[in-house]
Amino acid sequence: MKAMPSMSIRYTKTLLAGAAALVLATGCGLVQGEEKTGASATPSGGQSSGAAPNAGPTRPAAAPVAGRATPAGQSDLNATINSFKADGAGFGTLTYTLKNVGSSDYQVSGPLASEATRYLSVQPNNVQVQDDQAKVIQYTLADTSRNCLCFWTDPSSDYFYLEPGDEVMFSNMYQISDQAQTVTVIIPGFQPVKGVKVERP
Repeated sequence: MKAMPSMSIRYTKTLLAGAAALVLATGCGLVQGEEKTGASATPSGGQSSGAAPNAGPTRPAAAPVAGRATPAGQSDLNATINSFKADGAGFGTLTYTLKNVGSSDYQVSGPLASEATRYLSVQPNNVQVQDDQAKVIQYTLADTSRNCLCFWTDPSSDYFYLEPGDEVMFSNMYQISDQAQTVTVIIPGFQPVKGVKVERP
């Protein structure tokens, strides 16, 4: 992922992960948040006597998979649906992961996201969900200033790119009925992902 020259790739990834966790935890101030927890696995390393081994960097536990999107007309980007969680108050959070499987940088904009020039940020606000029981398509929620209630890219970058092999997790918020059991996730550039279970507290 490319950021401003003064920011390292590792710092940018850490900042993006922190922003995603903040969206999940706070619900952008609209709904009561859910605490996101995850275990980390430490690769095995050499053994040493009387001291903890230097096992190297830790790796986060694999995110859950609720569905996978099939590309429609492009093959450089993979999309995985991680979960759709309702909060019991009429709102739900979709979590999904995009990964660049191509050989060149992939710009996350255009039909998938809009560029919010006020914040120099890219918002993935064009992802929709359909309530499969009510047959109603829901758009990503926005605040009174029309800023989407979704994970934003690092506002210190003018544009957001995924370098080959990079992946990032996004979160979008929607209205959802209490009767909804499954949703269909509609990501521009991919075939709809049907039958994603609505998880409830």
